[in-house]
Amino acid sequence: MTARVRAPLRLIVAALVLSGAGAAPARNDAPGRVNPAEVEAAAAQLGRQLPMRVDDVTTAVGIRAEGTAFVYEMVVDDSITREQFRSVKDAVEAANRSNLCAQEEVATFIRRGGSMRHIYRNQAGDRFETRLTSCPAPVQPAP
Repeated sequence: MTARVRAPLRLIVAALVLSGAGAAPARNDAPGRVNPAEVEAAAAQLGRQLPMRVDDVTTAVGIRAEGTAFVYEMVVDDSITREQFRSVKDAVEAANRSNLCAQEEVATFIRRGGSMRHIYRNQAGDRFETRLTSCPAPVQPAP
């Protein structure tokens, strides 16, 4: 399952693009702090597009804003056994961090004070959360 459950990058990038409707868009050239209103506006707009399949086993079924955080509700289908689901939290969290921080739009959003939570659940009612609250600073090219 580790390779199959990956970060919902389309949802994240869509939310960041949609956040342009807010007062302080989350863009690479926007150095200010994330405004909770921009996150709320983006979450509301994106929520109208859900449910959305994000990979071969995961469907995003909800999104909400909690201050400067996007909170995603994810459902993993029954092709992943309960035992597999229960064993992948650390791997999914590491993959989310690596994949999401590699996306400049996401990394900029996080560096501006935003964050992301993904709440995964399966049909049996098991759940786990991943959090993204920091990304490494961008590597500056050598002079």
